[in-house]
Amino acid sequence: MFWTVVMLGALNGICTSMSVCISYLYIQHWAPDNAAILVASISCFPNLLSVLQNQVMTAVVNPGNLQPDVQDGGQVYFSQPEVLERVPRAIILQAIMTICLQVLGYLLVSTPPSKSASAPSAFDVRTGEPNKNLDKQRHLTGSKTRAILNNLEQDSLLDIEKQHVNGNNIKCYTTSKNGCEIKYPNIHELAKETRFIAQNINDGTVTNDNAEVPPSQVIQTSVFWTLWFSWVALSYSTTMAFNFYKQFALLFIPDDYFLTFLGSVVPIGSSAARLAFGHFIDKDVLSIKDNLVISLASHSVLFAFWYFIPRIHKFVYLFFVLCLTIPQSIFYVVFPPAVIRIFGSTHFSTILGLLNTGQTVSGLVLAVLVTPVIELLGWFWFFMTCSVLNMLALSVTLSNKLIAEKKEEET
Repeated sequence: MFWTVVMLGALNGICTSMSVCISYLYIQHWAPDNAAILVASISCFPNLLSVLQNQVMTAVVNPGNLQPDVQDGGQVYFSQPEVLERVPRAIILQAIMTICLQVLGYLLVSTPPSKSASAPSAFDVRTGEPNKNLDKQRHLTGSKTRAILNNLEQDSLLDIEKQHVNGNNIKCYTTSKNGCEIKYPNIHELAKETRFIAQNINDGTVTNDNAEVPPSQVIQTSVFWTLWFSWVALSYSTTMAFNFYKQFALLFIPDDYFLTFLGSVVPIGSSAARLAFGHFIDKDVLSIKDNLVISLASHSVLFAFWYFIPRIHKFVYLFFVLCLTIPQSIFYVVFPPAVIRIFGSTHFSTILGLLNTGQTVSGLVLAVLVTPVIELLGWFWFFMTCSVLNMLALSVTLSNKLIAEKKEEET
C-alpha cells in the first residue's frame, strides 16, 4: 500500500507537474499572445488519448461487462477474481503506454523559431534567463519607456491608446500632454513591456511594471489570492468529477460498458470546449474574469443537482456530464494566460507554481472529506460541498475588481 501511494501519488504528481510546467514555460516564451489557445491544445491531447485508454483498460480488466457485486454504504466495488486478477496487467500496460508517449514527446521537442538579427529575443528559451546579448540601444529605449509609463497616474493608465501602427513605428498616448513615439525592432517587444500597464488592480500593490514584479510582492495582492481561491474551488470540482462520476453512477446505472462509453465521449467534448475557450480568451471575446465567473457559477449549479440526475435516465446523465465538461475545461485554460496578463512573464513559472498549490490543498481536503462525508451524510452533501465552495469562490471573484483581463489592441 505504501509503495502504491508513493508511485501513483507522489511520484506521478511530481512528474506530471514537471511536464505540464515545462510545456507552459515554452508557451509563455514562444507565444505569450496566444497562450490560451496553446495551453488548451496541450491539455487536449491527454483527453483525446484517454478515449483510447478507456476502451483498452475496460477491455483488459472487465471484458465480460460484469457488474459491481459489493456495496459498502454509498459505494460499490468489484470483488470478482476474474476482474481483480487483471488489474496488475492493466497497470503495466498503462506504464508502457506512458513511457512510449514520453519518449515520443521528447523526440518532438524542437529548438525555438529563429529570430531576425533586428529583433533578438528577450530571453533564452533553453535556460529561461534574460538574453544578455540584446542591443544596448534597445535596453535604453526600454528603460525610457518604463520611465515614462511609471510616471503616469494609475487612473490615467486606462487611457493608454495605440493610435497608429505602421511597421515598427508606434505612437501611444495617455493624455494630450503625455505622449511618446517609440521605435522597436519588433512590435511584440513593445507589447511585452506595456501589455500589463492598463490594469486596475484595486489594492494598488502591483506596480505598473508588472513584468518585473517578484513573487514576494505578488502574493501580497488580493488578485493573487482571488486566483488562488478560484484554483482551489475549480480543482476540487474537476478532481471530484473525474474520480466519482463513474463510481456514483454505478449505484443507479450498473452498466460498465455504457459508463466506459461515457468516459470516452467526455474527453472529446472537453477538448472542443478547451479549444473554444482558449480561442475566446486570445481573441478577447471573454476576459479572464468572465471565464472564472462562468466556470464557478456553472459548477455551483450543476453540482447542486448531480445527486438527482442518474436517477432519471442514463442518457440524461450522459448529457449532464457533457455539460459539466464545459466549465471544467476553463480550469485547464484560464490560469496560465491570467498569470501572463496580470503579473507578467518574468516570474511566470514561479507564480503559476504558487497558484498550483491550490490544487494540492484541494486534493488533500477532498481525500479527507470523501469517506466520512459519504458515509455519514451521503452523496448529496458530498456534492454540495463542491457547490458551496464554488459559490464562495464566485463571490470573492465578483467582489475583486480583477480588470486587466483583456489584451491591448494591437491595431
